[in-house]
Amino acid sequence: MREVRNSFSHDYPEDPKLQAAMLNKCFEPASQLIAIFLGIKSFIEPYLS
Repeated sequence: MREVRNSFSHDYPEDPKLQAAMLNKCFEPASQLIAIFLGIKSFIEPYLS
């Protein structure tokens, strides 16, 4: 995930194909982050009520 974040933070490609490739690299880490978030949310929900 850090590699993807760094590429977005530091690389500014002007080639549309390279931009698309960078965006496509985000889909797997994004789904992992969503799964982590949902797990945390499920864990803390009983404590919020």
